[in-house]
Amino acid sequence: MPFYEYFAGGVKQRPALESFRITNHHLPPSPWLESNILSTLETFSNIATLELSNCSLSADDLSSLVKFIAKNTTLATLNISKNNIESEDIVKGLAKAIKKHPALCNVNLSYCKLAGGNGALEKMLTACKSCEHLEIGHEEFDPKCVAAVAKFIGKKNSVTSFSLTGATVDKENKKLISEALSKNKTIEMLSFQNNKLALPGIIQSTKKGKSLKVLTILSLRSKLTILFSPGLKSLSRITHLELSHNSLPAAGAKAMAKFLEGSDCKVVTLDLSNNHLTTKGASFLLPALKKNTSLQHLDLSKNWLNDRI
Repeated sequence: MPFYEYFAGGVKQRPALESFRITNHHLPPSPWLESNILSTLETFSNIATLELSNCSLSADDLSSLVKFIAKNTTLATLNISKNNIESEDIVKGLAKAIKKHPALCNVNLSYCKLAGGNGALEKMLTACKSCEHLEIGHEEFDPKCVAAVAKFIGKKNSVTSFSLTGATVDKENKKLISEALSKNKTIEMLSFQNNKLALPGIIQSTKKGKSLKVLTILSLRSKLTILFSPGLKSLSRITHLELSHNSLPAAGAKAMAKFLEGSDCKVVTLDLSNNHLTTKGASFLLPALKKNTSLQHLDLSKNWLNDRI
């Protein structure tokens, strides 16, 4: 406890602070966060980033945080990932505070269990429609919650970077997400992490044969594949692509090769590390890499590569 008091005292001496982050710490019992941190941050005029990820925030802590966000006018980034919100009232309050905030554009709620099920999630998604970056998802998201995510993706919003983490995407929701992505006009980076998606993934051409307008990044802890529809105009928007810690089989490597050798490809940074990529899969990538003219940074570390052909 003396350490935390010393830390809080140090924060008070930095009124020009713009970014405040605590990660992977079990904070002292309430009302320490409100009395020693949030009350101090309220007096700062330039605070733009607030991160309290994996801090085991209590219901009282979260309630105080919602009140802080509702009063604040300067925050651009809020990260409270890996904190379960087990009160439906707090979920609704947080959604309301985010929706009314004049500057908030980056919200990270990944691996946050949200009380209230599908209805509460829909309120949160609606509140975040003006954000540019949104990360959300939890292992306990049911099919209705994932369907709500698909509906959000298909509607008009300002999100250019979207991530769904942890939630299982079943066969029916794969179709819903695929259809939603074909309607989306803004997403440039889309990440699906730990969704138990089976190959070949969720991106396919529409029934009318039209090309999809987004690049889908399926970041799966278990399996990953990317299926690109030929002639994707959206590829010109993608400059950074990370697909690490997944599984990129030969079929996925072929799809990636087609993407990399395409004339519309402008990817500058590509991370395929720790993907169980084999030498056979890499052999499909090599010709495409020789044709590619945009790539500057490539990470293939921690894959299953050797000198055998």
